[in-house]
Amino acid sequence: YARPDFPRIEPYVEKIKKDLGLSVWIDLERLEAGDAWQAAINKNLAASRVVVVFLSAQSLTSAAVLHELKTAIAQKKPIVPIYIQPVYGRTPPEWDDVRRFLSSIQHIELKEFGGGDGWLDVLGAALKKLDVPALRRRRFREGAGRRSARIPSLSRLTLAELQSMPK
Repeated sequence: YARPDFPRIEPYVEKIKKDLGLSVWIDLERLEAGDAWQAAINKNLAASRVVVVFLSAQSLTSAAVLHELKTAIAQKKPIVPIYIQPVYGRTPPEWDDVRRFLSSIQHIELKEFGGGDGWLDVLGAALKKLDVPALRRRRFREGAGRRSARIPSLSRLTLAELQSMPK
């Protein structure tokens, strides 16, 4: 997520923690003054089972979000993109490979759920397919993840493979 989006994503993160029972690492909640933030982010990306990224027009121009996504892709982490708003237009050229990667995997668009919790069912179903440990408290309807049917194979491409894809 982009730092200016934090007030918008915080309620969603809290629902992931509470309703899915998952541990979520958010820099604003875990970093303290004097911490080497990039090292901490890289360490926690390496330790994660999956990366859920909240995307907006601001995050798709953020150098920090770009670095984190490239790191997750290089580490072959499954990535579940959640768009908090529709994103139109061009991104900076340094985003081309990552944007192409993001467009090759199924995502969740919060606007499709009209403020309801259906997105949480889709996310939970995707995480269940990825065998994310400690998923609990919520029963996921059979087929809830159909909107995200391609998620299990999502981040198996490397940046080199992406660069070789036709534009």
